[in-house]
Amino acid sequence: MSLKSFCEHVIVSLNGNCKHLYQLLLNEEHAYLSNGCNIKDEKNEEIMSNKKLSDLELKNNDYLLLNYDFTSDWDFYINITDIRKGNYEKDFRVVSGLGVGILENCGGSCFLKEILKLKVDENNSKYYKRQFPGIIEFKEDKFDINTINEKIEEGIERYYSYLQPKSYEINVSLEGFTKEIKRKVLVDSNVNLDTFTRCVITSMNGDLTHLYGLKKGKDYIDDEVLNEQDLNYLELQKAQKLKIVYDWGDSWTFNLRVSKVIDGYGEEKKFKVLSGKGYGIIDDCGGVWGLSEIFEGKNKSWGEYDMYYAQKVL
Repeated sequence: MSLKSFCEHVIVSLNGNCKHLYQLLLNEEHAYLSNGCNIKDEKNEEIMSNKKLSDLELKNNDYLLLNYDFTSDWDFYINITDIRKGNYEKDFRVVSGLGVGILENCGGSCFLKEILKLKVDENNSKYYKRQFPGIIEFKEDKFDINTINEKIEEGIERYYSYLQPKSYEINVSLEGFTKEIKRKVLVDSNVNLDTFTRCVITSMNGDLTHLYGLKKGKDYIDDEVLNEQDLNYLELQKAQKLKIVYDWGDSWTFNLRVSKVIDGYGEEKKFKVLSGKGYGIIDDCGGVWGLSEIFEGKNKSWGEYDMYYAQKVL
């Protein structure tokens, strides 16, 4: 079994979704890193790539540490208790267990202990349901040896299906100027979330000299996720809505809506403007109110503004 597949199966068996980076350490001496990790110590670290479990030459009493999601820092300890000759029918099988496992994006094991104490029917249950999606199902779930192996296969299949090459057509409009300033963009699903956010802002004439955030639902995507993950992470569907807020002072808000999900990547650029209307925003002009003053000719200090100039394709 490949190290990559082994790690994925362990993570899914403990209720993870494999959407974060991870590393596998052998006897605390050598680390095998997942794709996307940065090597800091060439002597003791390497990308696991095509490594197999057999390459580790494991012996009884060896132990592995699978460190998953460097933000939440989940540590899964794996002790080698028995080595048998021959192969099982399946590459990976859970033979016993206890507890459902982790809750993704809850902040790690310390927070998990607190979450397990919560009563989600209290007055603040809406807050917890928003902060920790799936918390009710998680607290109600139980470990079941009769179904765990089926759940693992379903989880692995779901993980690989979400990694399939896709591209999205997304309609972007400036809140307050929805009809006048808009773009239709095509973006590949393997584009980094931060890069995608920057491209959208640039397509709307922002100069990226201010802070920004990407929202799915009511909450901002965490900065660590924004820098580490690509669009696949959001599992976007047709009609899905997102928001980008740019410049906390002027508070430009771009509304995004997925109009089409296409199998395969685009043939040209990873991010491309297909069509547009309106020149876009003007940085530091005072937000939507300031832009309205410029457009209506009440403020001429910024020069003439052509609202209907279509942005050139990037």
